[in-house]
Amino acid sequence: MTGGTIKELVVISGKGGTGKTSLAASFAVLADRPVIADCDVDAADLHLVLSPRIRERHDFRSGHEAVIRRDDCTGCGTCLTHCRFDAVRTNGRIPGEWRFSIDPVSCEGCGVCVRFCPEQAIDFPERLCGEWMISETRRGPMVHARLGVAAGNCGKLVSLVRREARRIAERRNRPFIIVDGPPGIGCPVIASVTGATLVLVVTEPTVSGEHDLERVLSLTRHFDIPAAVCVNKWDLNPEMSDRIEEKGRRAGARIAGRVRYDPSVTLAQMQERAVVETQSPCVEDIQRIWAALAHIGARPGSRARQGGTSMRIAIPLTNGRLSLHFGHCECFALLDVDPDEQTILGREDVWAPPHQPGLLPPWLAGCGATVVLAGGMGQRAQALFAEQGIRVVVGAMVETPEKIVSDYLAGTLRSGENVCDHGDSHDGRGGEHGHQRT
Repeated sequence: MTGGTIKELVVISGKGGTGKTSLAASFAVLADRPVIADCDVDAADLHLVLSPRIRERHDFRSGHEAVIRRDDCTGCGTCLTHCRFDAVRTNGRIPGEWRFSIDPVSCEGCGVCVRFCPEQAIDFPERLCGEWMISETRRGPMVHARLGVAAGNCGKLVSLVRREARRIAERRNRPFIIVDGPPGIGCPVIASVTGATLVLVVTEPTVSGEHDLERVLSLTRHFDIPAAVCVNKWDLNPEMSDRIEEKGRRAGARIAGRVRYDPSVTLAQMQERAVVETQSPCVEDIQRIWAALAHIGARPGSRARQGGTSMRIAIPLTNGRLSLHFGHCECFALLDVDPDEQTILGREDVWAPPHQPGLLPPWLAGCGATVVLAGGMGQRAQALFAEQGIRVVVGAMVETPEKIVSDYLAGTLRSGENVCDHGDSHDGRGGEHGHQRT
């Protein structure tokens, strides 16, 4: 991630057990001076991996609950008559009168019994719903919480955890907040993702995983939150993994990468270690995903919406430098720039989609790109980009994306021969040499 503001990555899933906590813990290890937040308050387990040392404990109170004062209750039964949640209990007739009590699990805190009690014998205190904590881990400060049994308002507790994590990040000048979010699409998930820099949705290659991904991405689209997708245990069903990633792209999400099935992940959990702190084979997969997420910049067009001038430049990469053959690149660097000030505002790296004729021009347009700087590209492919309103500059030399863009903005970009300008064999339909995937 780049830039001077605090970046917040929230890891969520459509259901529990997809591996999001293992990924969140690994990101906390890979990130530079992070603040960690466990917002899965209903079933928090990030502490099992990061072994936090609790420094502060605070009660979490939310809502109210009714409590009958037995000494003042006359046993009239008004509370029993008005309660619609079956929360009023009776212990039977005792020496000529009914004795009532409130079941705290069933009580919804509506206050109707308090309002209609003729003897005003029902108290209405604030409900103790759980606790939240500030701890220190081997990777930095961590804010986490524990919701009480059958306690409500977990969305409010999630918001509190995120707020405290941001306060710590600002006070300690830490650039990242890594959030282990809850599963599903309900209130706690909404509280976890609202206002986040990026949401990573972790799913599995199953029918339910495909369905859950659609629901979660519908949520992120509704709240206009940038989303990326990671398929865990992808090699158990490669065909389904391909289908899930394609659905993610169509839903406007970026594909962060895949993690192979690795039984040693369980061993890492038993050792109270993040996966990337072990020699597990999937460590390389997780590191690649973090690299794809690590350059989160401004959203495409965000400065334009604010009235500024901006453009987004796409550069094909191989091993972190420009790929001479456009269709062979590993990923794309997307750099947001201010052409008037000749400055780079942010950078985001996204993995290139699988080979499919005609895919790259609309795909890059969907990523917000307005300019492509490439080593080579066929004439037909350039025409397809022009149809998307994307300007193509070919012949760029093998350099880092920042160097290429800086030279382009300054008008000093060195260019050579268009290495893919070989006529109709590279017409954007997947030519015979395989140089084009557009």
